[in-house]
Amino acid sequence: MVTVIDLGTSANAQTLNPTVTGENMLCPEGTGVVSTQVFDTYQWHRRYLGSSQTQSLPGQVFQQLVMDYHNFAASYVSVTVTQGGQTATSPEFFVDGYVFLPPFVIIDGTFSIGPEGEIVWCPGDSLSFELGMPYNTNITWYRNGQPIPGAVSNVLKVTQDGSYSVSAAPEVCPDYIQWLGVPLEVIYCTTGIGGKLVSGIRLVDKGDAVYLMQDGDALCDQRPYRIFDGMGRLLGAGLVDAGRIPVAGLPPGLLIIHTDGFPAFRFIKNR
Repeated sequence: MVTVIDLGTSANAQTLNPTVTGENMLCPEGTGVVSTQVFDTYQWHRRYLGSSQTQSLPGQVFQQLVMDYHNFAASYVSVTVTQGGQTATSPEFFVDGYVFLPPFVIIDGTFSIGPEGEIVWCPGDSLSFELGMPYNTNITWYRNGQPIPGAVSNVLKVTQDGSYSVSAAPEVCPDYIQWLGVPLEVIYCTTGIGGKLVSGIRLVDKGDAVYLMQDGDALCDQRPYRIFDGMGRLLGAGLVDAGRIPVAGLPPGLLIIHTDGFPAFRFIKNR
């Protein structure tokens, strides 16, 4: 039971002069300790920031007080002590707590973005991930759910497709390890979605259209296709007809073509 108390002191109690010292910044999910001098008895109190009520803390009757982030961040603590028949209460000691935004990653290099937000990475491209501050401690990068050997710095150079994530902590709170909220999906454009290589498939640009070719012949079956620009915006869709995918009328620049069962192809439209 929490009791609201009056922290008044007797006239002759000033000679005790208790003070509170210790940790005044708590890490999320962490703890901290404050203490006072040696006296006969102790009773610790807490007042939340913005509140006018000071509460005595049941069972907190020792020289030290162990504080957790959830119950003590942004609060004042004090202690009432007795010795030789005298009673005194210390000045309040403010306890604050660190607040961190979730981890984020800066993506850099030459690459394109697929329709589902995936990173499309092709031969000759460069791709790197940089973990944003303040997450600079206890860093571990993961690919397909497994730690990448030696990948413990804030920058990761990507050389394979896969699903990437990272865990890390701020330097001031090294035990507060947090995970990137959404995995970073990287697709290698010559292997296609899901990494399934289709042998002999290539894309041939013939100006007003591009053709899906296998072993020198245009594919004869029909299958859905979608065309995106380098920012992942849909530009066109339809059915492949005798291997043909029309691109006339589409803006010049980087185009990415997704077709069912085949790789994500990337090419530059010059006109």
